Amino acid sequence: MDKLPISLCMFVRNEERNLRDAIESVYPIMREVVIVDGMSEDGTAEIARKYTDRVYQIPFPGSFGMLRTITAHLASSHWI
Repeated sequence: MDKLPISLCMFVRNEERNLRDAIESVYPIMREVVIVDGMSEDGTAEIARKYTDRVYQIPFPGSFGMLRTITAHLASSHWI
């Protein structure tokens, strides 16, 4: 199957137990994976780096709306 022109964008924190399954559920069809990690204290960032080099670690900017905007601006596809 061809990859869809969609960027999977996730903002996560301490999701070591769930991240692999979440990414793998759509990874085969996504053109790009962008992960913004809110300074996790577990292995979240390491797991994310197994799927993409587009892993960014930033502290929580104060609101989820702001975090969503930051994450979306890191994507290169028109569909997120």
